[in-house]
Amino acid sequence: MNEDDDNEMEPINRELSSTTNNSSNKSLLTAIYEILKVNPNILECSVNGFDPGSLNNPSSRAFERAQRIVRTMTKQICNLVSPSNPSFKSTMMDKKMTIEASMQKFTKNVSDLIFLGNRNTRIIVQSVLVSSFERKFIQTFLSKETDRYIGTENEVRAKAKSLMGKVQFTSLRKVFQVLKRGRGVPKHNYTYRIDSTKLSTAITFLQESRCVKPGVTRDVRIAGNTFKNMPVYERGGKNIESINEAYNNTFAEGERVGRDIFVELTQLLTKKSESKAGLSTYYINLRNSASIFIYFSLLRVKTFRSCPVYVRSITNH
Repeated sequence: MNEDDDNEMEPINRELSSTTNNSSNKSLLTAIYEILKVNPNILECSVNGFDPGSLNNPSSRAFERAQRIVRTMTKQICNLVSPSNPSFKSTMMDKKMTIEASMQKFTKNVSDLIFLGNRNTRIIVQSVLVSSFERKFIQTFLSKETDRYIGTENEVRAKAKSLMGKVQFTSLRKVFQVLKRGRGVPKHNYTYRIDSTKLSTAITFLQESRCVKPGVTRDVRIAGNTFKNMPVYERGGKNIESINEAYNNTFAEGERVGRDIFVELTQLLTKKSESKAGLSTYYINLRNSASIFIYFSLLRVKTFRSCPVYVRSITNH
């Protein structure tokens, strides 16, 4: 600032200083308004200004009044600083609009990372969101952001990633705590639950359509559970694809498991072999059990006949 500028401001300084000595806050603001040629009637504030506590809430009436006072003064000062350059005033007064535009760009970038980013990127951004806002707010935010993808190739993906359930919300909060400790994104456990009814239907189909292999059992492990001494069934010379096709033709889509699950079940419960014509081991075991039963029955009768009571009863007769 040069010497000429100081001389130009001296009248304003002298005029202001003559009214500010021993004056209240409202008196000072009134003097400034008069200098700026603004109607002082809009100064809706107490003598000593606004209470600090009343300005903590941006939606309060006191905050709106204080904001209007500052805006009016800023507008007039901009007119004095650069009366022939309206863009300067527009830039200064539209600071709020600039912030809002930046926030819109920020929310767009956040939603793009959630909807289009890879797994680690999406989880990191989501964990920050759930640690900063309530779940209902996040649900509303993501729902509105999906509108930008309607009609695009990412519409389905965006709608799928916009869901935020209670379990996911809680899980992401735990992930955020892990990230705060300097660790990476936890690995996902890809175990999933199969409908027990569908699983039972698939097993029953294999049991009823395949021949059991006589005298053979084995332990089967399904979804982390071990089933011991399970009977083994034979595919009868058919491949798994043909068995799966027959299974699909037997049950409706909503009643059967997927192909991969069915193939895994078939591999666990069946063998590729085919039964040969011959004597069944079950028949041999039955004949053997019958022989053992007859032997012990005869032994029991022999023992009973040697009993003294039995001998006396025969003599009396």
